[in-house]
Amino acid sequence: MAQTTQIAVLGAGPGGYAAAFYAADLGMQVTLIDVEKNPGGVCLYRGCIPSKALLHVAKVVDEATHASKWGVTYGAPSIDVDKLRAYKQGVVDKLTAGVGSVAKLRKVNFVQGRATLTGPKSLTVKTAAGNEVELVDGGYCANNPTLYAIADATGSLHKPVEDLRVVSIGVGTYPEPKPGLMMLFAKKYLLSVQLLQKTLEINTQSMDQLRTILFGHVATIRISDTFEKPEMATDLMEHDLKKLNLLHQRGGDSFAGREADLAAFLR
Repeated sequence: MAQTTQIAVLGAGPGGYAAAFYAADLGMQVTLIDVEKNPGGVCLYRGCIPSKALLHVAKVVDEATHASKWGVTYGAPSIDVDKLRAYKQGVVDKLTAGVGSVAKLRKVNFVQGRATLTGPKSLTVKTAAGNEVELVDGGYCANNPTLYAIADATGSLHKPVEDLRVVSIGVGTYPEPKPGLMMLFAKKYLLSVQLLQKTLEINTQSMDQLRTILFGHVATIRISDTFEKPEMATDLMEHDLKKLNLLHQRGGDSFAGREADLAAFLR
């Protein structure tokens, strides 16, 4: 069964579904593909959210332990592991279902399955039901962050850690410019812009920190410089061609400065 779409987004994590929602808000026909039954990715299903749900319980137990200093004494806690897991799963199910509902409201075509690229403008999706769906004439594919790529390599593909070499190329960190009227309006009233900006901030900061914690033993080179000079100030609405050319040059300089390290690293 063949279907057409303007944009196919592979991976429905915080980067994937934010990109899909933004493209849909711009009026594009978008197909979002992930192996889970709802968007959410590693963050909502197995990483950030489940961890935070369990950490909340741990915090409550810890505070109860120290409450005697305040004159409130509790007995030793009794932990029902099955109920604890059910609570954690309930949090995950609620949040991922919520993201799935947002996808429907934004008219994003969500397909549960695993995609295989078959050409420059085509891919095949094997759905959870075992059907094969071919998507053709797509625009571009938005990929998962480095964190998810490592998780896929070590978990799904069972690649030995010692065989992995990770090159993580970021977009850099720039000063925030004085917002113009358009950006002020977008940040205040457009949820898609707010969501995309927050997603980019998370992916360039927290995601790399989380990668270091979870996969610090995987050999990695990170290329993402910080630019502090006022002339480098930029944001999502940048349209000055001279500024964009300057940013492109500085990006090239960042990569060139690590070229020798990369050559040795990837041998």
